[in-house]
Amino acid sequence: MQQVVQPAETGRLGHHQSAKLPVGRKRKHCAEQDLWIAFRCSGLARFAFLREVRIGDHCVAFLCRERAMVIMIDNDVQPSRHHAHRLRDEDLMRQGFSVFHASRADVRNNIESVLAAIQAVLEGRIEEFVDAEGR
Repeated sequence: MQQVVQPAETGRLGHHQSAKLPVGRKRKHCAEQDLWIAFRCSGLARFAFLREVRIGDHCVAFLCRERAMVIMIDNDVQPSRHHAHRLRDEDLMRQGFSVFHASRADVRNNIESVLAAIQAVLEGRIEEFVDAEGR
């Protein structure tokens, strides 16, 4: 059963809002903004995405409600955070969401491949996407 999702308190990230963001959110803006713009300019424009959405206790970068797909943009995560991220992903999957991870570096340096992989998942051509770290 999917939980009701609501836009996160931070909503769209604006310059005037940066002081209110949780620690670490400022650095995520560029890659998220690039992907947000790319969604609108690519074949993914036919899918509706929400940005900065809260699902229960979790804030996700993007959500496609139509396909119940969450997209996370990952930093180089400290090994001590891997377990917490895995628990978050498992919780989202229990709620009926698929979770797609893209690294910040891939979004910046290889956005076309990221978009192609997201599109393949949304269109059902790939059932499960696993990144280089096995997630």
